[in-house]
Amino acid sequence: MAREERDRQIAVTEDGRTLPTVEILTGRGFICGKSGSGKSNTASVIAEGLLADGYNLLIVDTEGEYYGLKERFEVLHAGGDEFCDVEIG
Repeated sequence: MAREERDRQIAVTEDGRTLPTVEILTGRGFICGKSGSGKSNTASVIAEGLLADGYNLLIVDTEGEYYGLKERFEVLHAGGDEFCDVEIG
């Protein structure tokens, strides 16, 4: 099935109106909110959906919040700790 045919939708309003993820993310994305408002969770849900649909992503994760994606997806973790697949630094 082509990506266009299986375009994932994300709910963006309380009343359930949706926008196609790929149309939102075909350039630069920006998720903002105060501390504890769910920014990282929102980004993780979007990333999981895109990875599940076969899209490639680059996530710069200085806090290790997205390391759990390795449990479900083929993810290359680059960095400077003992858990990295590729050591950089």
